[in-house]
Amino acid sequence: MGASGFETGQLLLTKRERDVMQLTLEGLDNHGIARQLGISHRTVETHKARVLQKIGVSSVAELIRMSDARIKADAQLLSDLYVFVKRHGA
Repeated sequence: MGASGFETGQLLLTKRERDVMQLTLEGLDNHGIARQLGISHRTVETHKARVLQKIGVSSVAELIRMSDARIKADAQLLSDLYVFVKRHGA
């Protein structure tokens, strides 16, 4: 997952599902997301449930933990690459 968290090629998310999850990760609650996207809060809940099922996690909190772990792993990889290039020249 990228910084935004969702790539349709990997997860086959609809645009609306991506929008809902992006706003969720930005901290909006279901009613705030519903107002911003012009949909009902129940539709927001449905989109969240579908995305979590597609990803294979049980909650948004677990998704955030997974995303944080991936970001940390990517940062470590970049750091290791920088050290390697600095030592060996490029």
